[in-house]
Amino acid sequence: MFLLPFYKEDTVDIEAKLRLEGAVLHIEYIINDPDNKIIFLDKSRNPKRLDKLWEQTCFEFFIKNKNAKNYYEFNYSNSGDYNTYYLEDYRKITQHFDFNLQIDFINNSNLKYLKTSIDLRRLNTIAIDYKNPVEINITAITFYKNNHNYFALHHEEKADFHKGWQAFDLSKI
Repeated sequence: MFLLPFYKEDTVDIEAKLRLEGAVLHIEYIINDPDNKIIFLDKSRNPKRLDKLWEQTCFEFFIKNKNAKNYYEFNYSNSGDYNTYYLEDYRKITQHFDFNLQIDFINNSNLKYLKTSIDLRRLNTIAIDYKNPVEINITAITFYKNNHNYFALHHEEKADFHKGWQAFDLSKI
């Protein structure tokens, strides 16, 4: 699935791929940056949980049960730093939850790959019964020398990753 840029004139393309193995969801971003304009952070020596990752180039994943108010948010940087949140309602963070994300980042000139995995069994409120679709949002924020852009599956009038949920059937990936 290709993520749509909020500012349409962008030359960057970002594709997101999901793959499910048992209850582990593998997420891969393929970033095509022909002008090499995205500012990526250096690899962290000791990747850790950090707030405000979205103030630099950042990748995000949101998941919830269909029509639920509560949801999980995962933020991860190419540096290896990350954060995880449980929200009980729109933008209402209830807690950070202990979820160590392993981030793999490969930089091949104008093509970059970012990969991570989420064990869905650790998400207590997500029903993984394959009978009911979940809702997701896969997003990215890219920073350039003089500006930035927002990428998502869907955009409304304003770039807001906590909206624009897409129904997703885990049994079909």
